Amino acid sequence: MSGFRVYSPHRTRWQRYSRAEKLKLLHDHASTVFEDFCREQHTGASRYWKGDLEFDFVRAERQGKGRESAVVSEVKWKQLTTGERTQIENHLAAAWQRSGLRGRYKDVAFEVLDADILKAVRREE
Repeated sequence: MSGFRVYSPHRTRWQRYSRAEKLKLLHDHASTVFEDFCREQHTGASRYWKGDLEFDFVRAERQGKGRESAVVSEVKWKQLTTGERTQIENHLAAAWQRSGLRGRYKDVAFEVLDADILKAVRREE
């Protein structure tokens, strides 16, 4: 069913697209599906957009004594290097400083979810 989301809107032009264009459309679709999958793994997680600021998803986690902390997640549909992961975490931390959520949560953690989490899902099955 989801393949039609990629092909159907482009069906009249599909034959004229280069292989690279077709792969880009498929990759973009897979990225969206993967992001939705990751978000669904955490009850209450939701995307955050405010102006030019966007987090793939944010969720609250209960701490002791009724306190909540935020977990801000970035999702990438590829396997990341350690350097790429660090760069993304630094970007999230800088973006958090501009976020309106900063006043709501005193504690925040940043996580980067990449295609490696699929290995853990496979082991759980």
